[in-house]
Amino acid sequence: MRILGWLAMALAVVGVVAGLALATGVWVIRPDIQDRAGELLVTADAGLERATELSGQVGGILTDVSGRVADMSARADELAAAPVVDAATRDQLATTISTFVEGPYADLQARYATLRERVLAIDAALSTLDRVIPAIELPGTVMERLTAIDERITSIDALITDVSAMATDRLSGPSASARLATQLGRAEEILAAASAALVEVDARITDAHQRLTGADDRIANLLTGVAFGATLFGVYLAGLNVLLFRQGRRWAARPSGTDAA
Repeated sequence: MRILGWLAMALAVVGVVAGLALATGVWVIRPDIQDRAGELLVTADAGLERATELSGQVGGILTDVSGRVADMSARADELAAAPVVDAATRDQLATTISTFVEGPYADLQARYATLRERVLAIDAALSTLDRVIPAIELPGTVMERLTAIDERITSIDALITDVSAMATDRLSGPSASARLATQLGRAEEILAAASAALVEVDARITDAHQRLTGADDRIANLLTGVAFGATLFGVYLAGLNVLLFRQGRRWAARPSGTDAA
């Protein structure tokens, strides 16, 4: 029994140290965890504010682009219905299209690319927060809604590329005006759908931003609760090992001949 007693005492010492280390160590690392969570919150919150600003800018540009496309589509319909179209009229519309592609549409592409990059960054931050901090309960990721816009932007790019090529050729060739009217009409529909999807993105961003309000306090309360729980468990573990140590000492104190007797 002496050997078993010494072994029990050794294990008990390890258990007591582990229990006390858990009971005190959790309070040591708690500030670091909260600081890290705070950094993620600040990053996500700043990203959401910037994304909201960019979403508004993209929405404004989308409205402008949609209006210009509608005007060009109406003009193309007139040309397609006209029995004869002179070269000056075709050149004027072609110049309008070229100016649109190089100006407002190029601006839309640039602003949307910036918005997409920002959303990717905050989506990663929000996903991390949602996964590791249950106190926040964030909505579905913003990227889910942005994908719908990606598909429409890709479709619009193909249409605008075709429209731009027709403008470069000064709307020459058979049925050029009719084909232009068809492409611009499709672009109008896709732009309307993209605008609707952007509203959903903006709503998701706003929802996430609202849920982050007060999250720092909720995280602090959660960490405090976890720390208290870990402390109680550590003290309980240490207490059990104190009992084990006492029992091991009794076993080790028995005379060597006790077992034989």
